[in-house]
Amino acid sequence: MKRNLLTAPLRFWRHLGYHREIIKHLRWTRGDARRFAFYQGLIRPGELVFDVGANMGNRSKIFRAIGARVAAFEPQSYCATFLRAAFSGDKDFTLVQTAMSDCEGEQEMFLSDTHVLSTLNTDWLERMRQGGRFAEQHWDRSETVPLTTLDKAIERFGIPDFIKIDVEGHELKVIQGLSQPVSMLSLEFASESLDSLCACVDHLAGLGPYEFRLSLGESMQFEGEAWLDPDGIKQELEQGVEHDPLIWGDIYARLASQPRTS
Repeated sequence: MKRNLLTAPLRFWRHLGYHREIIKHLRWTRGDARRFAFYQGLIRPGELVFDVGANMGNRSKIFRAIGARVAAFEPQSYCATFLRAAFSGDKDFTLVQTAMSDCEGEQEMFLSDTHVLSTLNTDWLERMRQGGRFAEQHWDRSETVPLTTLDKAIERFGIPDFIKIDVEGHELKVIQGLSQPVSMLSLEFASESLDSLCACVDHLAGLGPYEFRLSLGESMQFEGEAWLDPDGIKQELEQGVEHDPLIWGDIYARLASQPRTS
């Protein structure tokens, strides 16, 4: 009988270097509660969610708690090993150990000593270094990872109800791999890559009548009172950078013809 590795002693996880991560996964924290309350307004039980850049699964954990079916895409071997064990036996969670991009193939991924900062985008990496946001971080290892696209993922799993994208500067390439509208998605951003984010907005606007909203940092709440058109969200982002040069967060995009939240 297959053993669920979550039942293994903590010394087993400590040996593999996952001690802190497994404790976080097993506990329900205040942060988890905030994320649950926020995403519960966007996602319904039984719906399909793509978690692109799943990392150690802190969003997949919430999506599954809501009752959504999750296809998680994570290229880093370290993270993928953890995810396989953490969600072992969960038939509504599927891990695909690959990165998302605008085409299929392979690419070198630059691994940070902080795994949430590993990236495929060398330009983003240099901007972060020069801007001082992650001046103390190191990207001194790499891993060749497979690439797929959102279109290919849709062929395999079906059209998702929500896509969460958090890929450290590679968001535009991911969005360029999508050729059809989906109901709702989110994109992480940082001020250093605002031009790339605006290009993402333009690509989505070309797919359908999208409207947008901003959520700063890990606040798990929307800024402002209304959803904005493409020009409106770009203006709000530019004003945000003027106010805080190190602003970061997520923008949410939904089809105006299919609103899922107020």
